[in-house]
Amino acid sequence: FAIIVGVLMFVVAAYSYKYACDNFILYLATGYFWVAAMDLIHTLLYKGMAIYPIDLANHSTQFWIANRYFESLLLLSAPLLCNRWLHNRGRFIVFGLIAVACYALIMTGHFPDAYIEGEGLTRFKIISEYIICLILVLAMVSLYRHKGQLKSGIFPFLTVSIVLTIFAELAFTNYISVYSPTNFLGHIFKLFSFWLILYSIVRSSLQDPYQALATSRALLQGLRDNIPDLIFYKDKAGVYLGCNQAFCDFIGKEHESDIIGATDFDLFDKELAQFFRDKDRQMLEAGAAKQNDEWVTYPDGSRKLLDTLKTPFLDSQGNVIGLIGISRDITEKVKAQTMLENERGKAQRYLDLAGVIFVALDDRGNITLINKKGCEVLGYAEEDMLNRNWFELCVPAAFRQQVEVVYRQLMTGEAAMGEYYENPVLTSRGEQKIIAFHNIILRDDEGLVTGILSSGEDLTDRKRNEIRLRKLSQAVEQAGEAMVITDGKGTIEYANPAFTQVTGYRLDELLGENPSVLQSGKQDAQFYVDMWETLTRGEVWQGKLINEKKDGSHYPAMLTIAPMLDEAGGVTNYIGIQKDLTEYEALEGQFHQSQKMEAVGTLIGGIAHDFNNTLAGITGNLYMAKKAAAELPDVVNRLSNVENFAFRASSMIQQLLTFSRKGTVQMNPISITPFLKEVIKLQEVSVPENISLTYHIQDIPLTVNGDINLLQQVLINLINNARDALESVEKPVIFIELEQQSVNGVFLRQNPNVKSAEVACITVRDNGKGMAPEVVEHIFEPFFTTKGVGKGTGLGLSMVFGAIQSHGGAIRVESTQGQGTAFHIYLPLEQSSGTDNMADSDGVVVPGLGETILLVDDEASVLSTGKDVLESLNYKVLTASDGQQAVALYAAHQGEIDLLILDVVMPNMGGLEALQQIRKQNPDVKALFASGYDKSNTLIETGRISPDMMIRKPYSVIKLSQLIRASIDK
Repeated sequence: FAIIVGVLMFVVAAYSYKYACDNFILYLATGYFWVAAMDLIHTLLYKGMAIYPIDLANHSTQFWIANRYFESLLLLSAPLLCNRWLHNRGRFIVFGLIAVACYALIMTGHFPDAYIEGEGLTRFKIISEYIICLILVLAMVSLYRHKGQLKSGIFPFLTVSIVLTIFAELAFTNYISVYSPTNFLGHIFKLFSFWLILYSIVRSSLQDPYQALATSRALLQGLRDNIPDLIFYKDKAGVYLGCNQAFCDFIGKEHESDIIGATDFDLFDKELAQFFRDKDRQMLEAGAAKQNDEWVTYPDGSRKLLDTLKTPFLDSQGNVIGLIGISRDITEKVKAQTMLENERGKAQRYLDLAGVIFVALDDRGNITLINKKGCEVLGYAEEDMLNRNWFELCVPAAFRQQVEVVYRQLMTGEAAMGEYYENPVLTSRGEQKIIAFHNIILRDDEGLVTGILSSGEDLTDRKRNEIRLRKLSQAVEQAGEAMVITDGKGTIEYANPAFTQVTGYRLDELLGENPSVLQSGKQDAQFYVDMWETLTRGEVWQGKLINEKKDGSHYPAMLTIAPMLDEAGGVTNYIGIQKDLTEYEALEGQFHQSQKMEAVGTLIGGIAHDFNNTLAGITGNLYMAKKAAAELPDVVNRLSNVENFAFRASSMIQQLLTFSRKGTVQMNPISITPFLKEVIKLQEVSVPENISLTYHIQDIPLTVNGDINLLQQVLINLINNARDALESVEKPVIFIELEQQSVNGVFLRQNPNVKSAEVACITVRDNGKGMAPEVVEHIFEPFFTTKGVGKGTGLGLSMVFGAIQSHGGAIRVESTQGQGTAFHIYLPLEQSSGTDNMADSDGVVVPGLGETILLVDDEASVLSTGKDVLESLNYKVLTASDGQQAVALYAAHQGEIDLLILDVVMPNMGGLEALQQIRKQNPDVKALFASGYDKSNTLIETGRISPDMMIRKPYSVIKLSQLIRASIDK
């Protein structure tokens, strides 16, 4: 019986393994199969069985003890090796080989004896039984430690089986004969131990799986019959094999049995049945699940849309034997989806009509919605944006990480949502735009954050306009032109700082007032009538007028008024821009004065050369006449007077050239304080005793760069004019003042000739009859005079003006009728002080030592007189009438000529060019230039000749003799 049980163990375990998948049970069953095989041999070898022709009592006992070793080791190793050692077939073979090995050892006599006839059990057999018991105890321990690997409920049965096996082994230790009680008891224990193993195998491999299967079938049946979806299954021919109750209700049948065995053609109309069969065939041919929507008509006439999934129906071998179908009524769902899509479409159209951006993001920042405006602003098509990550697509790289961190914090609740943000976004063209976002958090039914919905307004153009307006506002505020804006009725609404500076009014004093507060009364009423007629026509008015400042003073202005129109062309405001012409008119006056001076200077310059040449001839002849009449004192005295008149005439020409700024100015550092005191001292004798001549001179060193003789003449002219203005004035006073001043930018702009802000200011003031404004305007014009005929030339103040201009200075006049006049002279100060003597004495004539001089001049009288004068000074003289003759004559007498005296301006070849040609013959030749016109000073200024090479006609014979001597001796 135990042998049969052992074989059943293997059969049950092997054929149920596919479903039970219990390695432990199969391991035991495989081992017990071979235990049963060895027990079979043990039984066949019993004495009296007559199967084997030898006395095999020992062999039978040997097989018993070997088999018990095998069984105990099997129980010990099962928990340890069942999941690790070989596959099922390999395990069966290994166990079989062990059994065969034991059989070979026993049958060949190599296995220890276990039973001796007449003596009984051997010591080996008894000890082995105890060892086997010990192994079984260890097997129980191992089984306990690994009971987690066992199927539920079999551990107790296995434990009892091992205990019974131990009892069986202990019983067999007292074996006497086949018929002894211990032998019988041992086999009973063994039988029950085998039965318990079989029970465990049956329970694990059959009972438990079948119970699970029954439970699963009940669950499946319950689900099938209670699920609202339609479930059905067919064979490959389309014959229904079963269905759930929902399908029966759909077909209009009461029980599943009414459907089993039918086809679609038995249950539906032909067209619909063919549709179902075609779909079945397509799925079976594809061999894979297929889903499709099917419109069907229910027995009650209602039409439903079914979402049907059909999948292959497989047998246990994986072969397709039919199909399984599940259909779900999605009619209402589709209707709801359609309504939802319609509503979504409406909402999308509403969003697209909005003039702002709408965009929705999920919790990962992916775009789930965007309207038409958003696509337009960002430059993408809607399909190119949906499901794309907003931060990667539309946020500039410089801000991306920061914005993503904030967004994650919003999604996790770590940060609170702000309702308004201004953020840069990136368009498809790579442009950055500024968008103002209003945001709300999106939540699901449980209140969890699912994303964000934002409306955005493109502020890019507005920001640009704000910047432009800010710049425009700054430009208006900082403009140098005075600007004012009024409403349509002329009420002032705005005035820029330049306007308040020009008018003297504060802004709060102007707001709400009319620009008429600036009217000076210099324009008549018709002027303003014409202006408003132009403005009311919507045209721009421009004109020049005189306005009045807050302090009552007047100023000329160029005013432009433009109407500001609305979209309908109506005037809403007026903007006025006015330019203060005070400085402009002052500069314009200076320009006109300069033009007049230029005209007179051109006239004077034209005659100066010839006039001085004539005077040179006169003074030369006078010198010769005085020398000839040396013994007649009265004659010499009269000739000297004539000579002085000639030099005074030359001085007049020089003054005329100076005021026209065409004359030569010998500039040297002058200590102005002692110079002014000396001039005042000299003039005291020319001022009548009834006039008080006073002065105030700062006792500080002030140095200017100037022509001392010219400045002396300027002061003499001003003092003489002041003296003449004091005629018939009670208590007449001439006051002269010197002070250092720092002038401002306005002064420098009005007097561009002045380059330094630090000046010496000389004021000559009188309390005479003064001058009217219209007289002051012309006072510096040449030949303009207020004196009677024969009392003034009109050139004095013109000369003063020209002289001061030549010194890089300025002159200003203040005069009030009945109160007097003041002239202010401004001369730039030098950094270092210096002095210049008032005048050098002429000294005495220095005669020559017989040297030869080549005299060159195009005026025959000058040439003749000059030759006589030079010969009287003990010089030999050669003469030439132009530069070409001079070059030729020098070539002929190169070794004889010690000095050249050349006129500058001559026909054919001038003096400078002639000197250049002569220096090609002799680079060391010495020369002097004599000029009747100071324009030659440009030769000195440009460095073409040195100052000690120039003498001006008419010249003093004494100075000429000194200069000749110095040049020859140099």
